[in-house]
Amino acid sequence: MKIEFFYNDLQKEIVKLLHELGVPAHIKGYQFARDAIEIIYLDESTTDNFKKLIYPVIANKFKTTVYNVERNIRHAIEVSSNRGNCYLLEEIFGYSIDSEKAKPTNSEFLVTIADKIKMDHRKFKL
Repeated sequence: MKIEFFYNDLQKEIVKLLHELGVPAHIKGYQFARDAIEIIYLDESTTDNFKKLIYPVIANKFKTTVYNVERNIRHAIEVSSNRGNCYLLEEIFGYSIDSEKAKPTNSEFLVTIADKIKMDHRKFKL
């Protein structure tokens, strides 16, 4: 059986950034976050309501529940906050991270990463 891996440039950037942030690829939240970031990047209007616009799409794709999608993304962010590159986290999220929790919310994490990738694309086009 031959397995072909194909990633477009956007997917490559998302994967690279998640790895740099310390999100391990073997946890479900990694896959869910990867897909959520791609959805947000392609359509910013989806950020108005994660539970109704983004999580159900991912839950359907992976045959799970909206609750599991949310919980697993939160776990991935927690792992990243504990094991990830603290300098990169500070560079990307700066003061947007809740100082009490020391980690971004799901929506902050996903939207900020999508926005960073979008801004990086604009920087290279200029």
